[in-house]
Amino acid sequence: MIVEENIFYNIGSKASNFAVNMKSASYCTLRNNVFVDVSGAARLDDHSLGTHDYVSQWNDIFAFFSDFVGTPYETAYSHLTTFWSDWATYTDLPRDSRLENNLIFDGDGSLIQSSGYVDDFSATASPLSVSGNFVTTSDPGFSDYANQDFSLVAGGAVFTQIPGFPDIAFSEIGLQGPVGPNADSEAAVIDDFDADSTGSDPAGYTVLESGGSAEIVGVPSATNKSLMLQDTHTSQSVKVVKEFEPQSAPIVWEFAIRPEENKPSYLSLLSDSGSYAIQLWTSASGKIGYKAGGSYYDTTTAFSTVVFQTLRVELDFNSKEYSVFLNGTLALADQAFLNTGATDLSQLEFNTGGGSTGVYYYDNVKVSR
Repeated sequence: MIVEENIFYNIGSKASNFAVNMKSASYCTLRNNVFVDVSGAARLDDHSLGTHDYVSQWNDIFAFFSDFVGTPYETAYSHLTTFWSDWATYTDLPRDSRLENNLIFDGDGSLIQSSGYVDDFSATASPLSVSGNFVTTSDPGFSDYANQDFSLVAGGAVFTQIPGFPDIAFSEIGLQGPVGPNADSEAAVIDDFDADSTGSDPAGYTVLESGGSAEIVGVPSATNKSLMLQDTHTSQSVKVVKEFEPQSAPIVWEFAIRPEENKPSYLSLLSDSGSYAIQLWTSASGKIGYKAGGSYYDTTTAFSTVVFQTLRVELDFNSKEYSVFLNGTLALADQAFLNTGATDLSQLEFNTGGGSTGVYYYDNVKVSR
């Protein structure tokens, strides 16, 4: 098994799980990977060693493939040709597993061992082969560690510490949009702003800038853009509105938000008639809040400044209630719609409110069923 050119971030339980747990496997190579804020990059583990005997099953597999002679596997996995002789020499011990030329960055104190790994076989004849890794608590050259942009800048320390380390295409990792056979048809809005020109108005939005400006900016990076609302007036607001096809099924509204400081801003969904169905806010006290009746209330859930967080709002048109999650944690449960007479939703709105100055960023906006 070869694991290479991956980025592992904040995986597993702190102080216990490792990004890659090889158990007592053989022929595992981990190289040219980036590990960020993990308890350990890898572990060679003697847990359950010798408990299970698979010799009979392996005999059957080799017999079925005629010992893999003349197959592509013989070329790709050359150790297959010495499989049985290897196992005759070693008993219940892994062999030939490697951890080499990896970047292991401990930015939050999660790392258990300063070496970045644990090897339960270090005292045996078959320890994990370790070489060329760069373990550090100093930023090794990430574009924006605070906002989880782990692309590497030219001249970063990692390229000096590990000569020839690959420039992993971070922007190409992970989902590039909604997935599934009906992903596009199920989403009424999908906006990541990356295709918009920096400095322009957001495509498809109506922009009202009486209190400042709204524009596309290169935050957190030039290739991962966002929408910025900058309010420079204490009595006028900046507002953007996106209209979409009316939705009346159970709806999910998701977006990332980054307030630069604890200043009020308003986050709303409106019905096709133009009435507010729900209205949330980020309050001056640093909490996620909501409007009920004619008043605004804070939840007990605090948001952070100067970092993107994900808000998810789940709306049920049968009960006319909604729930709010911040970074996956429930902040508000089963709150009644502001307008319980709303039969659909067709607009979303981000609004600075006009009561104070402030800067807010929005990204990855999605409305779906």
